[in-house]
Parts: sequence; structure tokens; C-alpha cells
Amino acid sequence: MKTGQLVQLKVHSRNAQRASIPPHATGTVICSYRLLQPKPRHPELVDVDFKDYGVLWGEPSIVFEALGEPTPETFPDKS
Repeated sequence: MKTGQLVQLKVHSRNAQRASIPPHATGTVICSYRLLQPKPRHPELVDVDFKDYGVLWGEPSIVFEALGEPTPETFPDKS
């Protein structure tokens, strides 16, 4: 997943349930990163901003479905 990419939840994660994020909500990937462990349980984690519901921090990327590639409209350049 890439920064600025629009995503939806594939499955309802525990953190999403606690934050009351509905499955149809669209979020924007803030950050995508990999853990530096020999055998991480989930190699790619993402932070996703669901504007009306809050941010999910450190969720496995496999719980999200990408809706498209990032565009300047979804994550504008701050320069």
C-alpha cells in the first residue's frame, strides 16, 4: 500500500470495531511500513485515516482493500 491510497476494510478488525468504523467507510493511507523482525506476523502495517471516525494505527495491510492509486487530491503535496 502507498501513502495517499484510498482503502476500505476487507474484514472488521478489532480496532475498527472499537473505533466504530463501519465496513463501507473509506480511509486514506497515512503511512505504510515494515517491521524489522526476522519473521513478523504481519510484514506490512499501515496507518489509515478515516476522517469521520479517526485513525487506525499499525493495522496489517491485509485487512484493507485498495480502491485505487494515490492522487494529488487524496494526499496533496505540502511543498
